Amino acid sequence: ADEITLYTGNDDNIVADLVTPFTFTVDGKTVDYRNLYTKYVGTTASVDTSWYSVYGAGAGEYVIATSADLYGLPALTNKGTYKFGNQTVYVIADIEVNKGTATPTGWNADEGGTAYPWTPIQEFYGTFDGQEHTIKGIQVQQSIAYCGFFGYTNSGQNVVIKNFRLENSYFGQSSKNGLGSIVGWGEGGTIQNVYSNAYVYKTGGEYSGGIVGFNYKSPMTIQNCRYAGVLTTDIGMAGGILGSSLGSTADITACSFTGELISTANVHYFGGIVGVITANSGNLTIKDCKSSGSIETVGWYSGGLVGMNNQTLTLTGCESSGSIKTSGHQSGGLVGRNGSDSTMLTIKDCKSSSSIETSGTQFGGLVGLNEKALAITDCLFDGEIT
Repeated sequence: ADEITLYTGNDDNIVADLVTPFTFTVDGKTVDYRNLYTKYVGTTASVDTSWYSVYGAGAGEYVIATSADLYGLPALTNKGTYKFGNQTVYVIADIEVNKGTATPTGWNADEGGTAYPWTPIQEFYGTFDGQEHTIKGIQVQQSIAYCGFFGYTNSGQNVVIKNFRLENSYFGQSSKNGLGSIVGWGEGGTIQNVYSNAYVYKTGGEYSGGIVGFNYKSPMTIQNCRYAGVLTTDIGMAGGILGSSLGSTADITACSFTGELISTANVHYFGGIVGVITANSGNLTIKDCKSSGSIETVGWYSGGLVGMNNQTLTLTGCESSGSIKTSGHQSGGLVGRNGSDSTMLTIKDCKSSSSIETSGTQFGGLVGLNEKALAITDCLFDGEIT
């Protein structure tokens, strides 16, 4: 959007975005222009929520186009009043919120650049449609539960998050549960057509994922998503797409992991697609997914696709071609361990050409250790184990 800057003589200059047509008078002359709404630029991030006021409550559709607009979304939702149920927020432009470079452990602002922290979007009940745009420069380091671009998605609200790229961003969390670059803690919802190469860095707490950290109780669908970043954790339960699922069903389709999973301690459950599927989960389906990233851990239960399964899981048409380097036990090209609480693990039309380097025991080209019902049909391993 076009902007007018009104210089106030101090560090808090007023910036006006120009949006819908209107007229105003300057020196007695009428000027046609576009609607002004203001934001403040100073030592904290610009926050603009007036795009909500332009359309009004219950309008059904809202448009955001600037960094300030984007920061305005959590400013609205996190009050607990504006939840956007059955409404859609559209992104209509590429947005860069900070100038700098994300690293595996933090954010380096450019000289003269910014490091305005992001506040995860909580209590959003609607649809967020990025319309194929790119969002860059998100950075957050917090000791809060539910940390990500979206911190939390609520069960039963038909939340949809779709159609955007998240690049050059950093998400750090300490001592709390639920960290993911797109959603920290999910209780259902749909995430589709989202790409992220963000750095995800976790110390303490549980559950971290390249796309979603944790899904709990309610059905979740993840489609056509890709994680190409670096996820580092000292706690385990980490997946390239989804960290962990508990008490819920999940369908993961046409997703890919091309990044890195790294453990910095003797912790467990690492998978290219899902870290761990726990007991009391519903049926999980992983279909047409690919993992070509790398997993490096000293802990147990590492799989090219799934670290550990303890429920009903079906893998169909999937492929793992990445690397697993571990000193822990129970690692597999597709699944590290099918545990004793598993109901059934079904693997159909899958392939592993993974490279597995391990000093542990109980490893396999497809499954490292099986303890319960297992059916493998039309599958192939042509990788190597050393």
